[in-house]
Amino acid sequence: MLASDAESVLQEETFMNYILKDEATNKAFPNSSNIMFISLTKLSQQKNLAGELALFLLGKLATPQSDEVKRIAKTFNTSFELFKDDKEVKNAMTIAEKHRNEGWVDGKEVGVAEGIQTGASKGVNAGTSKMLELIKSGLSPDEAFRKVNDESTTLVTALVQSPA
Repeated sequence: MLASDAESVLQEETFMNYILKDEATNKAFPNSSNIMFISLTKLSQQKNLAGELALFLLGKLATPQSDEVKRIAKTFNTSFELFKDDKEVKNAMTIAEKHRNEGWVDGKEVGVAEGIQTGASKGVNAGTSKMLELIKSGLSPDEAFRKVNDESTTLVTALVQSPA
């Protein structure tokens, strides 16, 4: 059953039944296998039991009028409540939750990568500025490099031992 029409499958019909056949010989599959598609939107426009049931299944009819559709609706709602109460179903993620979680993971990975890039860039800039300052104060480039390298090693060690 289709809640929205797929024209490539329904071809403007309310019902389409596809029978499995072999491509080369056109012989039907040995079992009575087929796929039937039903347009609930078109069926819901009919003023009969099938139309009323289609309206219910589309969520456009809360309280069916006919006894037959009321029985189907009651069974459907009871089955759905049992399904929702199932422990495995309660613990399963909805599709929205799954996508949101994947987005958080992706976002965290992007954020970490951006943080590393920003930190490295700032670190290089700070180290270069510090070396230039030390060289201007009279240290040789080698001495300035050693001093900046020692300070950065001490800073990184302190950050690793006590992360924020």
